[in-house]
Amino acid sequence: MDHRNRQPLTFTADVIVVGAGPSGVSAALAAAKAGAQVLLVDEHSKPGGTLDHAGLHTICGLYLPDRSKATYVSDRARMWAQAVGNKPRRIGRVHVLPIDPGQFSQTASKMLETQPTIQASFNTRLQPRDHLVFRSLIDATGQASILSMADLPTTATEPTCPGVGFSIGGIDHGEAWSSLQVLRQLAQASRRFLPSFLPWDKKSREVQGILNLPPEFHAEKPVRLAEHAQECLGIMLADLRQTCAAFKSARLEWSGKKVGLRSGRVFAGFLRLDEEMLRKDCTAYPGIRGYWPAEWWRDLRGPRYIYPHPKGFAIPDECLRASRSPSIYTAGMSLSSSSLGQAAARVAGVCIETGHRAGELAAQDARRSASSRLVLKQATAAT
Repeated sequence: MDHRNRQPLTFTADVIVVGAGPSGVSAALAAAKAGAQVLLVDEHSKPGGTLDHAGLHTICGLYLPDRSKATYVSDRARMWAQAVGNKPRRIGRVHVLPIDPGQFSQTASKMLETQPTIQASFNTRLQPRDHLVFRSLIDATGQASILSMADLPTTATEPTCPGVGFSIGGIDHGEAWSSLQVLRQLAQASRRFLPSFLPWDKKSREVQGILNLPPEFHAEKPVRLAEHAQECLGIMLADLRQTCAAFKSARLEWSGKKVGLRSGRVFAGFLRLDEEMLRKDCTAYPGIRGYWPAEWWRDLRGPRYIYPHPKGFAIPDECLRASRSPSIYTAGMSLSSSSLGQAAARVAGVCIETGHRAGELAAQDARRSASSRLVLKQATAAT
């Protein structure tokens, strides 16, 4: 869809979900299974969100931490893992699900196709003066974009390091190297970026990782941010070729098309997911649970990990419910949270859980609510 100077559009459904990342797709599936007619809107050409366009290599948050074997956090986690079809991999205290480029998007597309009551509108960016006619609405944009355009309270979390996935090929298998050795070499060069590498399987021809940029780049426009990431990847490769014999013929095989953001605007609810809720036993709270540690990338010294209570952390419905009348929810990164809480809620596995719950609640409201009409406004820059 051409967004330049277009006329306002009207979008109508029982449940409108904006954003087709893990939380949005999960929300659409849950609402459709509960009997609602669903419209899923996304500005990209296919589902997947940051997992897809930032080229991430793993789905985190599907398994319980500190287990000798990969143990699913829920039946939904099992469903997604089995649909993807790969074997989990242990990294430190957690298990992750490796994915190939585009694999999550393909899996999500197949799941959406199984639900005839879901209509998808890709390459569609909602703009001020567009009309949304719905019984329930879900903001799954990851940046609380629709909440802001609906004049609902949002706030900005602390800027963190953006990141983009990459894969390096052409590595000499006869030369010994380690991630720590490479990071030390790059640290000596005092570069304004930090790569983090996945554990290397010597049978593989590629090394995968995430290029992390300083928090100040969080505010850059997406195109400039992507250009800067490519510049840094070129510098990183040049450094590796010069300082590490195993990388003397290394080449960039692929990288994400866009840089993923680890922080952004969230719903400013009266109840929010914060460090206290992460650490204490919140089994008394109704709602879903998350188990992934908060991975807080405040600077290029690396992430700060905060492991939750052994029984997991609760995400109450009030962290998702942005408005009762009209019925509006949020899920994924933009649920009501502190900066640290967002660092725990942003991983794909937790996004799938919050999206599913938001979809269930939205479908319940759709059965008993009259249609509402919302005219989107220009988002303000409120803090």
